[in-house]
Amino acid sequence: MLQNYPAERLISVKKFSLVLALIFTACSAPSLSPTALNPAQSGPIQRFSTRQANSAQSGFAVALQAVQKLDPQAQLYEIDIWQETSGKSLQYGFLPGTAGKNQALRVYIDVESQAVKVEEAAQGTQTQLVNREYWKLDSEEIYVRAQANGLQDNTYLATLWEDTWHISGLKQHLYFQMDAQHGAVKLRCIGPYLDNCTTGDGNPVKNLPSRGMSAHLQARQLKH
Repeated sequence: MLQNYPAERLISVKKFSLVLALIFTACSAPSLSPTALNPAQSGPIQRFSTRQANSAQSGFAVALQAVQKLDPQAQLYEIDIWQETSGKSLQYGFLPGTAGKNQALRVYIDVESQAVKVEEAAQGTQTQLVNREYWKLDSEEIYVRAQANGLQDNTYLATLWEDTWHISGLKQHLYFQMDAQHGAVKLRCIGPYLDNCTTGDGNPVKNLPSRGMSAHLQARQLKH
């Protein structure tokens, strides 16, 4: 019967049949969800950071891994960040997990070379552990906050003890105690002996015995 159809009519029939076939195929195919169309929306994509250890938080995992090879029960009690003209170093103090052992373990990370070493060292006067759950502000962030409050020295020592950052310029006679979670200034001291102190709201403080302040003053004098 198709032999009697004009050529133009046969072409129209074939086009119509092709359109019908496409419609039926689309209806019978499984529908694609939006997440299937866009894989980035189907769930979090795991990304691996290549950032080097250059701050208290970015270096902590490195230090913890290094010290646990020697003492799996060691616990963090101190972090020192030294920003000197010669370079920057991250130092992590860990109390030994073995009862009765007096020497602490100290991890040193040189920021420029990323070299890591662990040594036994005197624990010093600090006995309380760093409150790791409370600690939120990184050393870089605490330095920026100290700058906003008058620190102009680009060389500094920042120490984390318990729930407080202690930061002072190595050349500028200015020292802060700042909350490790939200950065509020607890204490601000000026002068060569850091003996002119005020609280965060500006009230003067006299004859304040501060182990942190004394330790910072002694460390600065040893370095310079």
